[in-house]
Amino acid sequence: MKKTKEILSLVIIITILFGVFPSQGVDLQTAEAATGDPNFITYKDINIPADGSFFDAGWNYGTLSGTINNQKLTNIKFNRTTKQLTFDISSDATLTLGVNLVPSQSALDKRVVRADLCVAAIPEGKPLDLPSYQYGCPSDWTSQYTNFTPLYKSWFDGPFYPNTFEHTFNLATDVTYYNYTGTLGYGELPIGLVINYGFGAGQQDGWRGYGPEHGFGGPYIGHNFQRVFPLIPNSPPTISLNTPNNQVLQNEPGRNMLNIEGYVHDPDNDDLIVSAEIPNVFYRKTVVSQTKGYQYFSIPVDAVADSIPPGDYTMTVKVADPSNMSESASMTFKVTNRLKRNAFVLVNSPIENSGTTYEDYEWDAKYADRVRYDHDPNYFDNSMGIIGDSGLWRTSLYTSFPYTGQYVVSYQAKDIPKQDARFAEYQMWSKDAASTMSFKVHRKPIALFSARLINGNVQLIDSSYDLDHITSADKGIMQWQWQYKKSVDEMWIDGQPPGGVFEKDSYDIRLRVRDVDGDNGVGVWSDWCQRTVGNAAVNLPPVALFTVNPNTVSYRKSTTITDKSFDPDNDPLDVYYWTVIKDGWNKVWEHWGGATTPPNIASFGEGNYQLNLQVHDNRGLWSDWYSQNVQVVNHPPAAAFTMPNEIYRDTIITMDNLTPDPDEDGDVLSYAWNAKFNDSPYYWAGNNRYQSMTIRDLINRNGISHKKAISDGWEMQLTASDGKLSSYATRTFMVKNHVPVAKINGPSSVNQYDTKQFTSGDIDEDTSDQGSLEYYWKVTNSNGEVKSYLTRDITLTFSDPGVYTLEHWAIDQIGDKSNIAGLQVQVKENLAPTMTLTSPSGTATNPSVIDSEQGDPLIKWTYADPENDPQEKYRLEFFTKDDLLVSTVENPDPTGLLRQYQIPNNTFERFEYFTVKGRAYSKFSWSDVSNEKTFIIDNAPKPGFTLITDTGKDATKVPIYRTDVLNIKSNATDPDEPKGDTISHKYFLKPSSGTEALASIQKDFTKQFSSNGVFTFRQLVTDSLGLYREISHSITVVNRIPTVNITYPTSTDSSKPTIASTLTPIIKWDYQDEDGDLQQRYKVRIINLATGAIKVQSGEQVSSAKQWQIPVSSLIENEKYAVEMEVFDGYNWSDVSPRKYFMVNLLSIKGGVKHTEEWNNNRKGYNLKKSGNEESPRGYNVFWAGERFVLQGTATGLPDTVQVTMNGGFTTQLSPTNDDKTFWTGEMYDSSFEKLPDGPVTFTFTAQNAYNTKTDTVTVVISSDWSEYFQNHRIK
Repeated sequence: MKKTKEILSLVIIITILFGVFPSQGVDLQTAEAATGDPNFITYKDINIPADGSFFDAGWNYGTLSGTINNQKLTNIKFNRTTKQLTFDISSDATLTLGVNLVPSQSALDKRVVRADLCVAAIPEGKPLDLPSYQYGCPSDWTSQYTNFTPLYKSWFDGPFYPNTFEHTFNLATDVTYYNYTGTLGYGELPIGLVINYGFGAGQQDGWRGYGPEHGFGGPYIGHNFQRVFPLIPNSPPTISLNTPNNQVLQNEPGRNMLNIEGYVHDPDNDDLIVSAEIPNVFYRKTVVSQTKGYQYFSIPVDAVADSIPPGDYTMTVKVADPSNMSESASMTFKVTNRLKRNAFVLVNSPIENSGTTYEDYEWDAKYADRVRYDHDPNYFDNSMGIIGDSGLWRTSLYTSFPYTGQYVVSYQAKDIPKQDARFAEYQMWSKDAASTMSFKVHRKPIALFSARLINGNVQLIDSSYDLDHITSADKGIMQWQWQYKKSVDEMWIDGQPPGGVFEKDSYDIRLRVRDVDGDNGVGVWSDWCQRTVGNAAVNLPPVALFTVNPNTVSYRKSTTITDKSFDPDNDPLDVYYWTVIKDGWNKVWEHWGGATTPPNIASFGEGNYQLNLQVHDNRGLWSDWYSQNVQVVNHPPAAAFTMPNEIYRDTIITMDNLTPDPDEDGDVLSYAWNAKFNDSPYYWAGNNRYQSMTIRDLINRNGISHKKAISDGWEMQLTASDGKLSSYATRTFMVKNHVPVAKINGPSSVNQYDTKQFTSGDIDEDTSDQGSLEYYWKVTNSNGEVKSYLTRDITLTFSDPGVYTLEHWAIDQIGDKSNIAGLQVQVKENLAPTMTLTSPSGTATNPSVIDSEQGDPLIKWTYADPENDPQEKYRLEFFTKDDLLVSTVENPDPTGLLRQYQIPNNTFERFEYFTVKGRAYSKFSWSDVSNEKTFIIDNAPKPGFTLITDTGKDATKVPIYRTDVLNIKSNATDPDEPKGDTISHKYFLKPSSGTEALASIQKDFTKQFSSNGVFTFRQLVTDSLGLYREISHSITVVNRIPTVNITYPTSTDSSKPTIASTLTPIIKWDYQDEDGDLQQRYKVRIINLATGAIKVQSGEQVSSAKQWQIPVSSLIENEKYAVEMEVFDGYNWSDVSPRKYFMVNLLSIKGGVKHTEEWNNNRKGYNLKKSGNEESPRGYNVFWAGERFVLQGTATGLPDTVQVTMNGGFTTQLSPTNDDKTFWTGEMYDSSFEKLPDGPVTFTFTAQNAYNTKTDTVTVVISSDWSEYFQNHRIK
């Protein structure tokens, strides 16, 4: 009963779901193929897009989902004979179940799942656009729209322990428990297919095992979805290849090209795409049109331009029509890579080594050969290591290279003279300098990118790189090639996919990149990196991805691991599963959880590591595993050095050590240098990083003969070690011998009877050979006689004229002979010498005058000999003016250098003419008589003169004045005057600071000076032969200073100074000068006698004036002053004048006449009555007769008395009101004043002191007498 309920439930669910999924709308197609085998109808491939369905069966059952990926039915054919429809399904076609069951009531039950794939045929005449649930699958007699079932498959799996899980069936490869293939039993040919995906999940207790035959316990859920597709007849294209197999391409021009040629044909006349591909190596395609007939195609392959690495390849050539029906053919060819200079070679890629040639100019046979690889592992980034025998000789060539870097390969061959072992000592290796080749070994680049579908557009992020250039900004990439296609299509489209094409279909995108390691910066292609993105309705699995930098890392350094994992649907990644496996078995690190990266791999120690990552998205799918290998190593040192290729035994060699130190691991290195030659053992040469040495020291230290050391078979080997690993570098070099260079030092021209030394100028730059040179001489004289010498130098006497031939050479200890140096010596016949007198220089017409004070003359001559023979003796003969011989001198010359003779003093008369002649002697020959020289010995005149003034003063002893007249008189004489000699005079005068000038040519003359100073007279007296003498006397002309006397002020007594009545008095003086010089300047000083300080001074005034006015505000009154001054006559200042004394006293008086207070009031009252104005009509100066006069005076100058006198003889004395005597008062009244007549009255004020008297007058007016006032006021 329980089982019945489950089946009924399933039927109900399936029935309901058929109405949920509508079928695709399609056009009706004819069932006949256009052309082809009449027994078969072929159809276009059917692309089944990713799809799925979800079913919620309720709270007591659970949920179930089923999803398919992008799938494809290919090779669809209907056999008219067998009535069978066949096809292939994609090998990766899957149906994935997502199960979430309500837990079983039985603890024994486990979960199991099933899947079904049903394909039913729709016959001709039936519609293709009905809802999909109306088509029966599987088909039977009750099915209205399908007539047979070409395929029905079922799968089962279990048990599963959890209630919630996911399981995927592969519809192409998983084993089925039910597989049915049907044939057309009735009805018409098929025009469409119905594809039904069924799936279910339930419980089984397992006591009879787990299997589909046991049914399903509750709860159980079943579900399905189906799709309808038309069958479109289409004939597949065909392809045939004409290109022969097994062709060989090489990286050489002319041998690098291959054309893939053939023919394609399509019965439907479609445009066909023909592609040629070697996975991850080569891809190229072409389009061929009008293919109903057989059409030719050609696809070129260039092993160089396409960077195809060496290897054996199978090229798949595929033709596809627009419906993705295709056919493939294949061909094979081979690519070889011949190793060339500056070539780029891939790691572990097989190479063909270039052939070697052998030549020997002595026709010796080749005995052996060897090769050396010098490897620089650090030429590229991410060094992989160094080959173990880098820098060492080996007998075989590498056919591939395991590590990146730059390599220099050197080849040598050894000959064998005479094919006789006894000549083994003479076997020689060739030089490697002429047979070296450099090339580079590198890795392929790595294409890497992520592809995410975001809002219907794909986001591509490129992370491609080349491990050899990881530090470069462009990562070593020079070209990117993108391609894309629908996942179900056959052919790729170049470029990146356009936006918005991913809404319904899944797309494959791939990228490969090209590096820069090749000719002209164009390198090799990477492998393809491929991603899939597509319909968001289907969950695509995530992609695990990461990079490791570097992949080969030092055990002292660290790796950087960068996670680049992504989800094509842009789903979040919720689980990262990492494992790190060392050396293939040891799991050193593991992680399950959130996003992270492994720690520094180098921290786990040296070894080979595989890093594995799998990621999980939040919709339940896991990625494939992604792995990378990391190698943690101790990098061996990279030994490298340079040195000269050719050296000599004495050359100081300093090795240029290019080894990175510390090495890549940071290890400090040690070094060993060893040298060898030919087949000798290695000889230790030092341990320094930059070793300096000489071959001379090396061979001396090891007892090697110098002769053997001269060889082109030397090697220097450097061993660099980090304490664990070592590497080597080797350089070959030649030790050469400096062949001695012979040279003869000596004259090439000699004279008869000469004895000359000829020395060896031989040079041998090898110091070891210099002391062992053997010397050889061969001398042939002018008569052909030969004589040999074995000494370094030789001495020869040339007794015969003619040509002597000298030959000389040297041989060093190596046995190398120098050049033969030759010298031809011309021996000339001996000739007589010549003498030429040079001093005295006089001739008969112009004799030399010899000053007697110098003594008799020094005779000089020059000597010349054609053969440069030395002078042996000389003779001098002296004659009078009348040619009478008076003296002969003959002396030997032991040195050959005498060229003068001093005549003893007083040998010859004075003031007489003599002539001298001479001859020289050498090698048995007197010279001819020399030229003659004439001379006279003259007594010079004796100068002298006197300097006496007209006043009798000797100017040479005392100074004179400008007013003096100076008499100059000569007293010069000449001893030869009795013999007729005469003298002439010249006088020169020079001021002390001026220029000398001619003063007179007279014997005596007079001179008066107009200026002062020191003057020098120079007398020059010359005799008739031009001998002269001179004498000088200096004189001094002095100035007489002027005198000055002050004439105002006049007082010479400081107690009784002259009184000045002004504060700016004028100082006056009298000027006198005996030389008649006028006054040019003056200086006046006014001195305060009380303080001694200068009160005021004129300063130095340029003026001839004889007075100076003291400036305003310089003096004050009643202060005594002294005056002194100086004057200047243009040469000197006078003495200071005698002092004169003065004082300023400015006496003054200002008088005033006033009313008494009473009468002044009366005046004002009167005026008011008269005019109403106090001051009119009677002004203040108007008095009435009879008034008392009030007197007052204002004085300066300290007057002793002030007296006032009025008209009429009235007088009164005023009295001072203060000690300063500046204000004086008094009154004047007399009864007679009442009778004063009207009119003016004058008052005279007189102030007087011991120095001065001053007056002032005041006039008032008398108008009426005093009684008038009272009358007018009626006062009695």
